[in-house]
Amino acid sequence: MSREESGMTGAEKRTEETRLIVQGWFDSPLQMANSLPDDVRNSVLRVTGASARSYREVLLTICVATARDPEYRATSKFYACNPRPLYEDGIRPVLEGLGIPCTQSGPLNIAKATVAIDSSWAAQRSPQWAAEDTLVVLHYLEGNVSKADEVAVELCRLMFAEAIDIDQMKSAVDGPERLDHLGNLCVRLIREATDGGNTAQRVCGYMLEESLASSNLSVSGVTDSASTTNATSKKPGDLAVEDQEGKILRIFEVTTKGFTPQRISECSQSLRTFEADSGQTLPTVSVICERANVPEIAREIDSGGFLGLVADGPINYEFTEIEGWIYQMLFNLADVQRVRFFTQLQNYVNEPNTRKEVKERFVALLGEAELTSPS
Repeated sequence: MSREESGMTGAEKRTEETRLIVQGWFDSPLQMANSLPDDVRNSVLRVTGASARSYREVLLTICVATARDPEYRATSKFYACNPRPLYEDGIRPVLEGLGIPCTQSGPLNIAKATVAIDSSWAAQRSPQWAAEDTLVVLHYLEGNVSKADEVAVELCRLMFAEAIDIDQMKSAVDGPERLDHLGNLCVRLIREATDGGNTAQRVCGYMLEESLASSNLSVSGVTDSASTTNATSKKPGDLAVEDQEGKILRIFEVTTKGFTPQRISECSQSLRTFEADSGQTLPTVSVICERANVPEIAREIDSGGFLGLVADGPINYEFTEIEGWIYQMLFNLADVQRVRFFTQLQNYVNEPNTRKEVKERFVALLGEAELTSPS
């Protein structure tokens, strides 16, 4: 059947072939990769276990490209295989379907506009050891193109094993409704499993959503990664309360790190860009943070959880202490709303892409008979 007869474009055909290749690796016998040298197998193991998942995704992308074209060489022309659509359209849907933790785009995260995956590339990556292990596997692969399937099967085997472990960590319990227990759970989870600020952003975002559930307002930014900068995403803040027409009424920044003068400057610049593009004026930013995160330049107003204020030209940054904010939000929620909030939080923790340390701490906190008050 011709491409026209099948009704598929060339890109669609490549995507479907890619998915079949990757699914085939996951379905292959486990013993297929037994002939890999120990150093290569160990490097695959370390790359797969790295907290930065983009390395294994780039390596899997290279395996697919090599399987499709044995002449492909990532060490000289990485982008010759169009790695971004290869991963995003062909590989990622298979990973998501199997419940395997993955990023939106590994090639974009650590190899954007990269000419070659080589020692120069590795020297600029972090953690560097993960990049160097990627090179070990890549050099073996390019010297033994016929082993591409074996490398890929070992990579897929380890990724699937991780997915099984993660699935077994899921919790499915009724959450605490008492304010003190639920509040302690949230505060301790934020402090003990920060995940780069993602935990705090989810907790605060879900609380805002639940508090506005019966209104005509909505909250945006809840599911965004905390590592996404305002400038990159072109959003005015971490969280935004919007009306039905999408007009932003209030901006929140949520942080577990110091809210430095530099961050204030960056946030103000993002706001000015947003205001120029949208025609909206947003003079106030509410910063939810720890007491220690308030910059020294803040005018201290320590009253009722309000920690201080910084004026950056016409923009005012108002700081509130995160523990007090959480308890006040929960105080204003009815029992049924607290249950819905907990369900949202538990669903997030159970997602494959949520970090293992967050899952472990969440389960441990739920398992405690009485949560002790945080210091």
